[in-house]
Order: sequence, then structure tokens, then C-alpha cells
Amino acid sequence: MITLGGVSAYDGHAAVLTRLEAEFGVHPSFEALLARAVVRADGRHADWGEAMAVLADRLDEETWEANLALRSSPDPLRRLFAAGVVRLVAIRDRPILSGVCPFERRALDVLLPWVVEETDTAVLAVLRGLTELDDPRIEEAGLAFRARPDPQVRIQVPWALHRTRYAYTHPEALDVLAALARDPDAGVRRTVCERLYAFESRSPAVADILAGFLDEDDQLVRIKAVSGLADADDPRCVEGARLIDPIDRTEWADTWLLDAVSRYEQRRDG
Repeated sequence: MITLGGVSAYDGHAAVLTRLEAEFGVHPSFEALLARAVVRADGRHADWGEAMAVLADRLDEETWEANLALRSSPDPLRRLFAAGVVRLVAIRDRPILSGVCPFERRALDVLLPWVVEETDTAVLAVLRGLTELDDPRIEEAGLAFRARPDPQVRIQVPWALHRTRYAYTHPEALDVLAALARDPDAGVRRTVCERLYAFESRSPAVADILAGFLDEDDQLVRIKAVSGLADADDPRCVEGARLIDPIDRTEWADTWLLDAVSRYEQRRDG
């Protein structure tokens, strides 16, 4: 490791070792790889990520059971590591080999009830990345986060409920999104708008939620809300466009959003 002024310029020797061992068929114990990871104590270092990746690739019963044993650990860092390994197993694309029991379904069977029961915010973050998987239990896990005190947990709810770009299948979805659109945290509100403005279902309920963003402090949120209303042929987009601050269009690589109201007016006027 090289440091300059207290900042690491080169690091991650353990990650290199972990990857080389995997490539050459050397299999250190689960405990050895866990030790390499947790010594960093932040869950973001290359040593941490490489140890998780190698263990997720092993897919054997011994590794699986050793990892799941950490679920009951009082140390949230170890629970975070275990949840991260299970998440990688769940989201990775692998061919299903003949005669080998796939672990992907087992990973979801473990992880989804786990995130509902978990209390540590960092561990709960593992739900991100699962939301594109086709399993209705992800919606229920997301709904369990709606009243959590940490906004970084609540911010995952719109992603978990977004099953397709055409429909919300959960009967509570739009009511929950309407409530989160009034969340005290700006990031949560921004995420709801982000999920809804390009939503293909032009229902009145979606339009009403978008209309609530027209007076947001965030300029981009207002622009996207106006665009969503315009695409839904909702006349409130015209007044909403007047609330948008002056924009230097030369700084926009794509002005499609900015022209949404013009397209609406052309359709309206035939």
C-alpha cells in the first residue's frame, strides 16, 4: 500500500490474493476469506468485495451453511457480509448445470424474509439489486420498509414495487407511493418521481402523484413531473411548466424532457 497525506493510493493486496487463489483452484476456508473482508470494517473495500464474489461463486453446501450461520451474528458487519454473499448468489446469471441444485431460488428464500426482520440499515441495503428479479415477495419486502426511520431504507420501496414499467401489481402500491411522495426526505420523494414520470400506465392516480411534485425545490424533479403529466395528456403540465426556472438548453444533451409540454399542446390542438 502507498499512502500520501494519509490517503491510500494503492491497496487491495488481499483482494488480488483472493482472486488468484480462485483462478488457480486454491480454496481457503470460509473463515479465512471472511477475516480478510471484515478487517476493512466498512463493506466497500476491494478485499471485501472480492471475498464475497469468490464465496458466491463456490456454491457448495459447506460455504452456504457457513455463510447463513452469520445471519444470527450480533455483529452487523458480519451480517452485512453474509447478506451480500446471498445477494450475489440471487442476482448472478449462471447456466443451470445438469444434476446441480441451483442456489438462486434458495438465496431469495433466505434473503427476502431476512431483510424484513433485519434492523441494521447497511444490511437492509442489500435489497437494492433484487428489485429487477421476478418474484412477488420482493414487493412485500419493499412494503415492510415504508415506515422505517432511515430514509436510505425507505428510498428502496419505489424500486421494490416497480415490477414492470406498465403496471403496479400490488394492490397497495399506488397508495404507498402517494404517501412516500410526501416523505420528509427529499431523496425519497425524488425516487418516487423518478419511478413514475416515465411510467407507461397513464392512470389518474399516477398523474395525481406527479402533480404533487410541481412545487418541489429540486428543479429536475419538477421537470420530470411536468414531463410525466404531459405524456399522460394531463393539462396540469402546462401550469407546471410555468413553475420551472429558466433553463439554458445548450447545457442539456437531450432536450426530450423539456419539450414534453410542446408535444402535449400539439396533440391537444390537433
